[in-house]
Amino acid sequence: MDVYLVPAGPERHVLYCEPAGEPVTSRDGSRGVWRRLLNAFARVLAAVEREHDAVRDGTSASPPPGLLRRFRSRVVRWMAERVADQRVLWRLQGQRRVRAFYPDGLDRAGALAAIHRSLRAESRRHQTWLGVDAVCLLGSLLFIPLPGPNLLGYYFTFRVVGRVLSIRGARQGLSRAAWDLEASPPLGQLSGVASLPPTERARIVRSVADQLGLPRFPTFCERVLGDTP
Repeated sequence: MDVYLVPAGPERHVLYCEPAGEPVTSRDGSRGVWRRLLNAFARVLAAVEREHDAVRDGTSASPPPGLLRRFRSRVVRWMAERVADQRVLWRLQGQRRVRAFYPDGLDRAGALAAIHRSLRAESRRHQTWLGVDAVCLLGSLLFIPLPGPNLLGYYFTFRVVGRVLSIRGARQGLSRAAWDLEASPPLGQLSGVASLPPTERARIVRSVADQLGLPRFPTFCERVLGDTP
């Protein structure tokens, strides 16, 4: 598994990886209710990934006009962002060895410290919100008798399962996985770009994405770097 440590501002780094062909839930051997939740999560995740790729490549079917079109676009965008944020954590589950590329301006000790700092912060964040989302998921069961799909149930299923998988992945990365660290000059080009004008920042990010062979990287950086003061 390849992971990229992305400089997102002073003393701030985020982890990124591209999708893999293997579903993120395939290593879980659970059964019963949890397995059904995992299967539902996997279906939603696959649909979001397909739609995200189609929108990026310009091959997405035109949705109905008006309010429904705007709503659909916003939902897909929101879910795609959540997937990009948590994909590293989901894929870390069961990994024993991870190759991490870090900006060449850091040393190996600093890169490993930044990776661990990011994983600890993400683990705390997902643990905090897991209880809230679990309560909301239980509350969504009240809408099952209503006709039509239980959209609230699907939404909170996605959130609960995603948070559980994220917590598992963070723990794996912190305590069980061995990290093989490699300095990356292209990633080093991103240091300080968060403070640049959007057009210049986008140009550098696209160049780095091309050098690293990461087609989804610009979309991820557009949000992460754009959110940095």
